[in-house]
Amino acid sequence: MRRPALMLAAGLLAWTAGGGAPAAADPGDADPAALLAELRTLHRETGRAAEAYNEAEARLRERHAEALERDARLAAARTELAGARRVAGAVAREQYRRGGLELPGYLRLLLGDDVPGALHARTVADRAARAQTTRIARLAERERRAQELATRAREALDAEQSAAAARREERDETHRRLDETAGLLAGLGPEEAARLGATEDERLARARQDAGGGPPAAPLPLPAPGAGQRD
Repeated sequence: MRRPALMLAAGLLAWTAGGGAPAAADPGDADPAALLAELRTLHRETGRAAEAYNEAEARLRERHAEALERDARLAAARTELAGARRVAGAVAREQYRRGGLELPGYLRLLLGDDVPGALHARTVADRAARAQTTRIARLAERERRAQELATRAREALDAEQSAAAARREERDETHRRLDETAGLLAGLGPEEAARLGATEDERLARARQDAGGGPPAAPLPLPAPGAGQRD
């Protein structure tokens, strides 16, 4: 007995979608040919939805890695800035502690014995203070820029997460519709399945002829006659 082209299609398609064999459902008055056409369309849509979701997931991983890198750079910038500020604060406190009860610097210069040494020490101290102030300003600007880049990276990550969630919903919805249609086809009786198999054979023959005798597109696997009927 010839096995029709409807061979375990709904089951295989549902397994491809990741949900196991489809639950057979009563097709009612639905046109089997229309169901088969819808199954073909949903099969293509499922492939496109899965590809779009995979691409979104890949972009999401990239955005996540970028956000982590930006956060790490921001943390490093903040740590360096805080360290520089601690050093500046410690120097200022030490100068205050040592100079709080002493004469102003210009009087110490006038009254001191080692005028060249005092001038040199004051010059070195002033230069060091200016250098530290400049360094703090530079580090503060670096921290501000790192904060800006980290914020942008987080915003991009949030947007990509939303996009990936939308693609996932689209993929799941096409899978659900595919399973539903496959279940209706699995509920066909033996005679309906046989007629639909003959129709599918004719379609494949025409496709082969249109292709100049070359191999046509692979047929959609469908349930064997009566395989999906419920008791």
